[in-house]
Amino acid sequence: MRRCPRARLPVSLVAAAALACAPAARAAPDEIQVYTDTLLAPGEKAVELHMNYVPKGATEPEYPGEVPPNHVLRITPEISWGLVPGWDMGLYIPFSWANNEYQSGTRLDGAKLRVRRLVKPEGDGLFYGLNVELAYGSYRTSPTLWRSEVRGIVGWRSGPWLLAANPVIEIPIGPSRTGDDSVGFALNLKLAYAIVGDFAIGLEHYAELGATSDVTFGALSGQTTFAVVDYEGKGWGLNFGVGYGWTDSVDTWVVKAIVGFEF
Repeated sequence: MRRCPRARLPVSLVAAAALACAPAARAAPDEIQVYTDTLLAPGEKAVELHMNYVPKGATEPEYPGEVPPNHVLRITPEISWGLVPGWDMGLYIPFSWANNEYQSGTRLDGAKLRVRRLVKPEGDGLFYGLNVELAYGSYRTSPTLWRSEVRGIVGWRSGPWLLAANPVIEIPIGPSRTGDDSVGFALNLKLAYAIVGDFAIGLEHYAELGATSDVTFGALSGQTTFAVVDYEGKGWGLNFGVGYGWTDSVDTWVVKAIVGFEF
């Protein structure tokens, strides 16, 4: 989601922004999600379809070979398996569709493998864990072909309330077409309230804060907030959200949905 600022900044700040935001622009938003206390039991299987569309976003590439996200649809199937108690894993296969001067039609954008460890109580209370990913992509979506991610998971569930936070370390592997190979840092937050039955409403906030060596807040960071609706029914679930980017370095509007089925 992160885009480097292009306007409305003094020249001195533009130079600083180029350094601050380059690391966070590495990965396309094939998965816009805050990890909570959801985990597959041993032997369980699930399929999720991650979808997002950018009605209003950047229209120019930031590096050679990138497809700008404006009017791009991303569809990413995820297949997950429960391993042993407290552990599951997943495989992502991201696709993108666009019809512009940079891309015509549907393209396969690589693959991503994740392993998650989660500790949680039977009912309400504190949960925490770690998710590790390794991804191979395309220059259409990332300035590095290989990248890794380490995502912390911590939160609290109490009655109808759910609060979760994901501090994320983004690690490029190999040379970058932006000329910057710094390790990036992001912080994803979720607050939800169950309103009736299996339905909940809430907010998700995605803060892309630049390099770990130079964390950036305010106008030079990437700040996007989603209003979301969640449904957790028997055997399937839905997360739908509309997001607004508060800073110049992210897309202005993003619509996302995650539809999941357990077996």
